[in-house]
Amino acid sequence: MSAIKKTLHLFGGGPLVKLSEKIAYDNNWNVVLRTGKRFIKSLPKMDQKTKILVGNNLMDLIMESDEPKLGDIGLSISAPWIFKKKHIDKFYGRLYNIHNQPLPKFKGAGGSTWRILMNDYSGGSCIHYLSEGIDDGEIVDKVEFKFSPNCIYPKDFDDITLIHSKDLIKRWLKKIISDPLAKTKKIKKYKSINSEYWPRINSEVHGWINWNWNIHEISQFCKAFSYPHRGAQTTIRQTKIFIKQVSYELNSNKFHSFQNGLIFNISNKIIYVAHKDGTLYIEDYEFEDKNVKLRLGDRFFTDSEKLEKAMNTRIQYHPNGTIYKN
Repeated sequence: MSAIKKTLHLFGGGPLVKLSEKIAYDNNWNVVLRTGKRFIKSLPKMDQKTKILVGNNLMDLIMESDEPKLGDIGLSISAPWIFKKKHIDKFYGRLYNIHNQPLPKFKGAGGSTWRILMNDYSGGSCIHYLSEGIDDGEIVDKVEFKFSPNCIYPKDFDDITLIHSKDLIKRWLKKIISDPLAKTKKIKKYKSINSEYWPRINSEVHGWINWNWNIHEISQFCKAFSYPHRGAQTTIRQTKIFIKQVSYELNSNKFHSFQNGLIFNISNKIIYVAHKDGTLYIEDYEFEDKNVKLRLGDRFFTDSEKLEKAMNTRIQYHPNGTIYKN
């Protein structure tokens, strides 16, 4: 009588899901992927043998098919659910999460936007036991590295992190699949005093430029909401503009604060904007209304209502992709 195949239970989406699937099949395991509707469009092409379950209710998806059995492994990869004890207990202590940040710093789902705003070049990826707390289960494997100063935009940081996360998944998952009943050795638990949590960011809600910030803060903010995102936002003549690429020149004696945001020159498609600290050069941008024409003397401006909403709104997503605020 042949042995019952073990199953890798994946939760979430993205390129690491595809890599994990391949490792499982290379080791003669089954694969089940449980995901939410918001991942479907970006989900990589999965093997036809992989069972894909889509829904909002996590327990229903767990119970619907291929309920976890002793020796199986569960792996959350940007899963759109909050796991409770009743979910975790289904996996006999074998449910893990990969977090593409260097824990205990950068808990949460804010990603590289927070990193750029903080000018932090420490990178990392961790695999930890999944617990009821946010990214606070004991770490079982990790990789740490430094980003190059050439990393400027979220895409730069995310691309480098993905390379290291793939190497981590290959190393850890191959090892644990080869001995499915073994307990993973825990790395020394970090002290909670060193922990930092940063909440999820939504560009449409949080990406508004405050023209009272100093010129360096405005530049960092534009970079943090840039590629692959649409850009930091402000308005001109009540029309939204997305700013992706900027640079600046300091000259604190040239402009008054009342001139902040005023366009004083346009040359070779670069917009010259006055600021009390110097000149901001807007080099890549996109108007929401394609018919808008820039004029010298126009002012970029963000009203207080949008800025207050950005500061006061906390965003979460349902598994189907709809937003709720808490």
